[in-house]
Amino acid sequence: FFRVHAMPKRETKNYTPETAFVEGLIHDPFTFFCVYCSEFAIILDVPLEKLPRRKTDCAFVIPTPETQLHRNNMEEGDCKLLKREKGTERQYRWLCRGCKLVLAYRSTDFKDSGGALYLKEGAVTRNTAINLTALAEKTVNIPECICVTEIGVKVILNVTMGAPVPCTVVDILNKAVLLQVKSSIKKEIIHYLIEKFFATLLGVQETLVGVTVVQETEKESETSLAMQELLEADKEKVLE
Repeated sequence: FFRVHAMPKRETKNYTPETAFVEGLIHDPFTFFCVYCSEFAIILDVPLEKLPRRKTDCAFVIPTPETQLHRNNMEEGDCKLLKREKGTERQYRWLCRGCKLVLAYRSTDFKDSGGALYLKEGAVTRNTAINLTALAEKTVNIPECICVTEIGVKVILNVTMGAPVPCTVVDILNKAVLLQVKSSIKKEIIHYLIEKFFATLLGVQETLVGVTVVQETEKESETSLAMQELLEADKEKVLE
């Protein structure tokens, strides 16, 4: 007698970054879209505010694209030679597949697997509703974090540290505008810095911009009158 054993069926699965995330193989990927036309651009394992910044042009640095970049939907562009303060810089540029504008660049050839990838500041967003072309045509939806009140326009901000410049906008999500300030800025005067930043950005007087901290502990918010006077005296010096 011969005993016949049935062989188990073998099944092969091919995972894309999207299906791998759904099935739990990749945790918390962050999908970014072109800020100019909303075309899908890249998937990263960290949000922009967690990435280091380049001092030269404030670009977001992805040190190890081979591990941090889950998917790159940008297309190869041309190579540009830029003049810098200490010489020249060669940039191999990545373009949006939709509008063909520059979203990122690297200093090594496209065929080279090594080297950091630099995302241009303000080029990508996690909010698919952000579309500068539509904004120019006045057909874009305004995020929930920006609303009109009885006394003016209210904007909800999420502020983190780590910018190479005093203050910069990282992204505009539906629930909040992500703002990043320089780590050396004193915590006590951050709201003054934000007021100055938005006043300059909007082209209005600083007296028309007000910032209220809503997620600060009582201990952090208690400031003596003497300290307030010192902060006022030191404010303009730090903001320069």
